Amino acid sequence: ESDQVVIATDNTNVESAVSSFVTAYNAVVKDLTTPAGNDSSGSPEPLYGNPNVAMMQEQLQEALTSGTSSGAITSLEQLGITANDDGTLTLDNSTLDSALTSNYQDVVNFFQGSGSFGSSISTTLGNLGNSGPDGLVYLALQQDSAEETSLNTNITNENSIISADQAQLTTELNEANQTLEAIPTQINEVNELYSAISGYNQNANG
Repeated sequence: ESDQVVIATDNTNVESAVSSFVTAYNAVVKDLTTPAGNDSSGSPEPLYGNPNVAMMQEQLQEALTSGTSSGAITSLEQLGITANDDGTLTLDNSTLDSALTSNYQDVVNFFQGSGSFGSSISTTLGNLGNSGPDGLVYLALQQDSAEETSLNTNITNENSIISADQAQLTTELNEANQTLEAIPTQINEVNELYSAISGYNQNANG
């Protein structure tokens, strides 16, 4: 009687890793979607219409169909991972467990190895990151920094112009006040001259 060695696969670790991937992916999608939409009152969020955010969303969507298949596994759907209308993913653990039970190595290879889905999406996520010189987040931060510097320079320049205008207006107002303050004296002088010429006293107290 010969002994048979049965090598059982441990689906739990792979299922946990795939579940973590879906959760992390959904968090990224929501972080990109929320600030690029409208708030509860309908006003645009800070990144509404931002082209960098739109590009990141597009590349994430494309990454879901990137990479080569592995044996019997040719798509995420076969692993129980489906895309929702809002860009997030949903995982059906029973479908994943079934795929692991019947095609364990193909599932693992789908996420590992050169040219695999896992390798491809890893590259995509790296290109979206905040590492220079090509990461989209990095480039967006650089652009924001440049715009902030430009705005601050414009504000400084405007403040200089406003200060100069304020100084000029203050001088003109002071001159106007001096002129206004001199008018009563001039009126009295006119009255006195008129009285001297006509003999009629326009100012009873004068």
